Amino acid sequence: MNVLWITNILLSPVTEYLNLKSNVMRGWMFSSLNSMKNIDSTINFSVATFYSGNAFLEKVIDNVTYYCLPLTELDNSSKYWKYINNQCNPDVVHIHGTEYPYGLKYIECCGTKNVVVSIQGLVSIYQRYLLGGISEKDIRSNISVRERILCQNPVKNIANSLDNKRVKNEIKYISSVQHVIGRTTWDKNHALYINPKIEYHFCNETLRSAFYSRKWKLEECKKFTIYVSQGTRPLKGLHNMIKALRSVLNFYPKTKLMVAGPNILFPKWYRKSTYANYIYKLIEDNDLKKQIIFTGPLAAPEVVKKLLSSNLYVNPSAIENSPNSLGEAQILGVPCISSNVGGVSDMVKDNYSGMLYRYEEYEILSLLICKLFKENDLAQKISRNGIDTAEQRHDRIANAKKTISIYKQIVEEH
Repeated sequence: MNVLWITNILLSPVTEYLNLKSNVMRGWMFSSLNSMKNIDSTINFSVATFYSGNAFLEKVIDNVTYYCLPLTELDNSSKYWKYINNQCNPDVVHIHGTEYPYGLKYIECCGTKNVVVSIQGLVSIYQRYLLGGISEKDIRSNISVRERILCQNPVKNIANSLDNKRVKNEIKYISSVQHVIGRTTWDKNHALYINPKIEYHFCNETLRSAFYSRKWKLEECKKFTIYVSQGTRPLKGLHNMIKALRSVLNFYPKTKLMVAGPNILFPKWYRKSTYANYIYKLIEDNDLKKQIIFTGPLAAPEVVKKLLSSNLYVNPSAIENSPNSLGEAQILGVPCISSNVGGVSDMVKDNYSGMLYRYEEYEILSLLICKLFKENDLAQKISRNGIDTAEQRHDRIANAKKTISIYKQIVEEH
């Protein structure tokens, strides 16, 4: 069987070959590819991706053929897709993600026969939550210097930060194909709302390989340390986490918050966002400078290290499908708290494999944090149950077999 993947980022073998910086967040795709190769060596994999170079590249690495298409020729890429299609002669074309137009260019050129699209997030739904519940008054009172100079509307900028083109791409993908792969009740319902005629295939995701080898231990973590996976945009809910932290410190004054990713508070002045100004003001007003640490971008082994040293993980997002960061924390055994949004309830059974709260109610979040800090038996119960749940959900062999079975089903139906 010949399988062509179309991805929205370069996988690590290609970034290494081109001596480019690897995307630290998407290693799970390469992990999934390796698992399928190990299970069924008769599948011939090819991977096509647009990149910032000027030349079309074709390279075989570890029995996978990688195609790099120049992004400058996106609108005139049919010649490349025809070549790739003739070379691969794919039995299945698997497009990963719905927000970028790369796979649509293939569809326009070669049609939708045996094409399946994987849902990662759903930007057409995320668009509703971009302000993260922040009032327009708070946004306008923290307008960035850049937006002042350019006379821009900060509320409109945040609300439109997901390009409408991505929304249209997503709807076009799901409306045009016959097969969709998803992993939550939430994404299934939304996909079927867009296109009731699709055949929906359920398959869980495989995580980055670094998360399968170690486990969290209460006695080895830094007590009263909270890990949050990112906080660059309002929909990720860092502002609500900070509001909850303010109350937690009344009971546990040694509490620290680790925020993975870049320090949004101190970029060059012309890059500082209105949201960063708002976060800075929250921190200043509540005297939290010593409690909040931005880790900078982290590769998978560094994320593992930070999570294992944390007392608990919090996902405070306004919307998610099934956040891999939550799955990574669970499979390591870090006690987890999450807002009950999107597909999260498929990942967390409340008070069993994690704890859930309404996104807007940061007061409840603060109480749950204090509860897990105080009740070690509860934290360890949630740790054990989180591991059991996540190890089944992110089983590399089971997920690889399921994906291959989906491919075979698609081929048989056509």
